[in-house]
This record gives sequence, C-alpha cells and structure tokens, in this order.
Amino acid sequence: MVRECLISRMFVSVLHFFVSRVNSIKVVSIIFIVSLTLMLFFPPVETMAGDDSGNKENNELDIALQGFSDATWHESEENEVSEKDSSEKQSHFYADYLAGRLEIGTRVTSTILTDSDSGAAGGPQGEGTFLGTIYALDEIQDYTPKNIFARYYFSKYIGVELAYDSVEAETVAPSVYTTTKTDGDVSLAGPTVSLVGRYPNSSSFTPYVSMGLGFFTGDFEEADDWALGYYDPAEYAALGSPTTSYNGVTRVMDIDNEIAFLIGIGVAYSVTEHFSLDVSMHYTAVEADATFSSYKYGILTSEQDGSFPLDNVAVRAGLTFTF
Repeated sequence: MVRECLISRMFVSVLHFFVSRVNSIKVVSIIFIVSLTLMLFFPPVETMAGDDSGNKENNELDIALQGFSDATWHESEENEVSEKDSSEKQSHFYADYLAGRLEIGTRVTSTILTDSDSGAAGGPQGEGTFLGTIYALDEIQDYTPKNIFARYYFSKYIGVELAYDSVEAETVAPSVYTTTKTDGDVSLAGPTVSLVGRYPNSSSFTPYVSMGLGFFTGDFEEADDWALGYYDPAEYAALGSPTTSYNGVTRVMDIDNEIAFLIGIGVAYSVTEHFSLDVSMHYTAVEADATFSSYKYGILTSEQDGSFPLDNVAVRAGLTFTF
C-alpha cells in the first residue's frame, strides 16, 4: 500500500509540472499515456489483494479439469470395452453361421443335348420336325466361367444352392444350295435353386448330390437372312447381305419362359482350407416352347407352334471358396 501511495504522489507532482509548461492538448495526451502505463504495470489493488480468492478459483478450475480428464478416460475405456464386445459378437457370428457353411464359386460347363435330332431331316415342313423346317439342334459351347453359384449348409450334411445356368443351341434346317443352314440360335438362361446333400469325411474329397428347379428365360437370336425373309444364307450373301427384307417378308421366333428340373452329382476336392476344386455332372430336363410368325409388309401371314427339346447333360468344373 505504501508503494502505491508514493507512486500516486509522484504522478501528481509530475502532472502538475507538465500542466504549468505545456498546452492542454499535450497534457491530455501525456495523461492518457501515463494512465495506460500504470494500468499495465500496477494492477488494481482489489485484484492483488484477492490472491486467496484467485487461488481458490484456480483450485476449483484444477478440480474441474481433473474431473473432465477422469470422465474422458472412463468414456474411452467404455468405448474400448464396447468395441471389444462388438468384435467378439462378430467373431461368434462368423464362427456360428458362416465358417464352413457358406460357399461361393464359379464354373465352366460343357453341354450335351440328349435329344438333338428329330429324325425328320428333309421331310415335309412341319411334319416330324421340331418347328417348320428345323429338324435338329447343335449345342453351342461357352467355356467362360460365367456360371456363378453360392451354397449355404444349414447342417453338416444339408444345404441349398443358388446358381445361374444356361443352355444354348443352333437350329439346323435343310438348305436349297447347301446341305444345311440355320434359322438362328435358341437359348434358355436364368437362376436355379437346388437342395444339396454332402458327405464330409476325413479325406480331401467331399461327394455331394443335388436336386432342384431352374427358372429360365427363353430367347431366339434370328439369323439375318432368315429374319429378313430370304430362302437361304447363300442367296442372301450373293446379294451383298442387304438390310432390307425380301419382298416385304419378315420372320420372328418367340420362345416361352420355362421351368426346368435339375439333378446332379459331384465331388469337391479341398486344395486349401478355403479353396476347393469342384467337378460335377448335371442333368437338366427342359423343353422350350416356341411360336413362329411370318409377316408380309407388317401383316401376319402365317403362324406355327412347336418346341425345342433342350434336355441336356452338362459336365462342369469350377473353383469354390469356403468361408
């Protein structure tokens, strides 16, 4: 307190000295500068006198910060426990419902039609043939691994398979200029659902059998010459393969959607814990109903129904991943 009083008296004396010697504007400026200096270097007495209160406030702040730190630590610990529980639950779910039960894979297929010839080659149109002059079918092979599948086993022995399958064949008809020609390609493709039974054992080979249904969409890809009304592909080629129809004639073949019956037998060979080679033989019983329509300048002139027997035996080889 004594120091503050002495400083205040010195300030008044200095102020009186300057007031008697300088004009009022300079006095005001000096007073402002000196006041600012005192405020910066000598804080108010009540603040300095309140050291105990300040210490109390600092203690309270330290306690609050410590409480926040403890709460944050406990929250972090709870999050770690929660993450651990979640990880354990996921691990249990994988072990209980996926490991050794779920399989995914893809395979290539080679197809052999079991009824590819009507035996009516060269016979009258529509008599003994499959449809019109089409009397036979040739398998179309596709060796790309596009037939994907997934299996899930509800128990050690029984499971279900969801897959994609297809069959395609080229139609065969007599030709005016050559021995045979084709009107187009007929195909069925779609998802299949099968019940699967397997026999796991101590060896690396696991045999299995399957039985199910296929839900196929029918399609016919017409040959250009046939669709545009020409009699023979040789004639069509000789004319330069035109894009216009012959005398206004156009032809269309519609294929119905079909449900097929499936049965198969196979074996899986374990290469590693998760990968295995899958080889099987599969029989599909299905017949594609078809309707042939002919138009002349857009007007329907004739229509005929028939069917293409696409029953087949397929030899399949694939790669399977087991979870």
